[in-house]
Amino acid sequence: MSTTYSNASLIRLIHQSLDRLELNLEGYSVLTEGAAGYFASTPIIALLAGADRVFSLTKDSPYGSYLEVEEQLLALIREAGLPQYKFSLSTTRDLNWFRNADIVTNLNFVRPISAEIIQVMKIGSVIPLMFEAWEFRHSDLDLEACHRRGVKVVATNEHFPLSNVFGYTGWLGLKLLLEAEIEIFRSRIIIISEDLFGLEVNKLLTNYADSVHVFDKISEVPKQIWKDADAIIIADFKNDDLVIGPNSPMPIEKLMELNPHITIIPYIGWVDTVSLKNAGFRVHPQDNSCPRRMSRTLAYLGPRPIIDLHVMGLKCAELVIKNSTDPTYQGLYQLL
Repeated sequence: MSTTYSNASLIRLIHQSLDRLELNLEGYSVLTEGAAGYFASTPIIALLAGADRVFSLTKDSPYGSYLEVEEQLLALIREAGLPQYKFSLSTTRDLNWFRNADIVTNLNFVRPISAEIIQVMKIGSVIPLMFEAWEFRHSDLDLEACHRRGVKVVATNEHFPLSNVFGYTGWLGLKLLLEAEIEIFRSRIIIISEDLFGLEVNKLLTNYADSVHVFDKISEVPKQIWKDADAIIIADFKNDDLVIGPNSPMPIEKLMELNPHITIIPYIGWVDTVSLKNAGFRVHPQDNSCPRRMSRTLAYLGPRPIIDLHVMGLKCAELVIKNSTDPTYQGLYQLL
């Protein structure tokens, strides 16, 4: 993932977020991911918050190789004036890193966090999910093993007023529509969602679109609304099943009968993008979708939502590990 922000600009945004939430990790060690693009901010956040040590797991990915990630992270460390000796980067899942960490983030290159790993973690250590409790996926970590070991798992209230990161999700939906050349203004849009993602998109669209209709299930959409619609957004995090495609509630042939001109936006949820494209439908994004995953992360908007989200997640871990009762942050986190 490339970035358009300079390192100095990213460090500035990190400092703003740290100041807002007063994150202080002095005396603690953090294990997190070492990623490319705006996700490179996470170990820098921990270091700037005063962490004694930061261990970062990485691997080659479509977003950047190990060497590219290392180069970006070391450049950010230099820009921030941080001591490099406090930072370690590796592709090896060294159990000693998990053993020595007080906070282990539930981020992409750290997952999955298995029972074998949890067994060596410190009793009383914390795993911040870095998202809300209702978004928890059992494939990420063994929650029962955490309970047995005394490792605390904490979710972030992304609606917390000091940052309100979840508010960005609606804007991401709008960006995907605009990229698909759906003008929004005077457009007629269907949203399929049973959760808060759909509500956030709807909140913004209703200010500008000609009509917006939200349904829990794609099978609930009336024929007349299908006929008139310019686009349909699948924003259903909770649904594990195929939404559009063979052997789904909406086979390609049926969609062709209802509206062959509709644009499909797989924001969150599983649609058969290949079959849709082969049938001549406009789909954006076109890469394969899957259940319980956003087709684009909030970093697609820019660095601020990712920086704020990860500062919030680490703040949740700080509050839990310190047993803090600071009323300023009441409601920021939820223990699982």
